Amino acid sequence: MSVQAPRSPAARERQIDPKYMTFVEHLSELRKRLIISFAAIAVGSIAGWFLAPRALKLIIVPVKHFIGHTLVVDTVYGGFTLQLKMAVMIGFLFALPVTIYQVWAFIAPAFGPKANRYGPLWMISALVLFLLGAFTGYLVFPLAIKFFSGFQGNLGIQILPFAS
Repeated sequence: MSVQAPRSPAARERQIDPKYMTFVEHLSELRKRLIISFAAIAVGSIAGWFLAPRALKLIIVPVKHFIGHTLVVDTVYGGFTLQLKMAVMIGFLFALPVTIYQVWAFIAPAFGPKANRYGPLWMISALVLFLLGAFTGYLVFPLAIKFFSGFQGNLGIQILPFAS
């Protein structure tokens, strides 16, 4: 029976095999993936801050056309909050490829190497389907405004759309 020397710190920092990770190692991996995703969203939101006024115009134009009013904020800081929310949404859009990759990188080891060859196909299709859904929403938004504003009829109801 031989006595083994204590392992060095470098040896303790072993390469983690995703197939045989402990629960705590899975949580650590998840934390790493979430931090990268949130950092990508934060960086995208910084760019989104400068694009938010243009994006808000895409919403304001159909509202003004069909309702006759522009959007209204109900607080002093409402304009800032609206621009911040729009910047975060744009940031998520910019960070979507990174986020999709992080999701795949987290779940891919569970499927094995045979299924992993479909990873790029899954990531591209997820991105394309999201963008098609966003484009469809952009096309449907004016139609929805027109449809719902038609319910005010001759009742003398005035629509005052809030931006929140």
